[in-house]
Amino acid sequence: MNTIARISVAGALALGGAAANASISQPSTGASDLILFAEVVNSTTGAEVASYAGDTSVLAPAYNGSVATGTSNVGDTALAALFAADGAGDSIVYSVQGGYVTSTLTGKQDKTAGVANFASTSPNPSTTGLGGTVGGSMSNFASVLTNTISALNTNFAGGKSVEGTNPATSGVWDVNVVNGIAYWAGYGGPTAVTYGSGPQTLYGVTANASSTANITETTLGTVNLTAAGLVFTAPSGGGGPPPTVPLPPAVWLLGSGLLGLAGIARRKSAGA
Repeated sequence: MNTIARISVAGALALGGAAANASISQPSTGASDLILFAEVVNSTTGAEVASYAGDTSVLAPAYNGSVATGTSNVGDTALAALFAADGAGDSIVYSVQGGYVTSTLTGKQDKTAGVANFASTSPNPSTTGLGGTVGGSMSNFASVLTNTISALNTNFAGGKSVEGTNPATSGVWDVNVVNGIAYWAGYGGPTAVTYGSGPQTLYGVTANASSTANITETTLGTVNLTAAGLVFTAPSGGGGPPPTVPLPPAVWLLGSGLLGLAGIARRKSAGA
């Protein structure tokens, strides 16, 4: 990727938190954006104190792709409210998830590698975590993710994020709901990681072509939640092409303005 392209991708990630958002696309339409989910939970009781979800404006990368380096959800007032709700005796847990489905899932298609693809964090990608998720459950997870995105688009109310004390009316994702996307719709281990524990691997997962009993995972890069936003880092050595990042209109206007100034400068130089 050339220097200008790298700056554009990083800039889009940084500006994504302030851009207007109509809605998060559904996996069945091609690809959803990666969504940052987070909750403040009481360390003693495990009860939810605050629930958050935010659109990162980064498309879920292909199974063999990678994330671009940059920071999203910058200047997010809802994310700031989540951190403000983190009191003594509480902890923050979070997850980054998204996905896409290349065709309508019928019959055993969800057990075919590459048909249903998702990205997720996980504290345990071994056989008891992501690797132990049943390949045939991809359609179940797709359905739960679809319902979650539909609820989020309503809760966002035209914005890009939401925070509140009730997960149902705010972030939807809930670490205490085993049959939700926090646990792969009940077919796998937890997806939540702990804030403050450093960069976390973002896994690409799909069904295993050689065995319908398990899914296959690959590394798409890392994510790290900070109070300033969600930091994406591509895998060392690269893991494939960077994801498509929709640039906000302001970026295009800025680019046009810079090109115009460059043209004026050239004309002045030629006439000197």
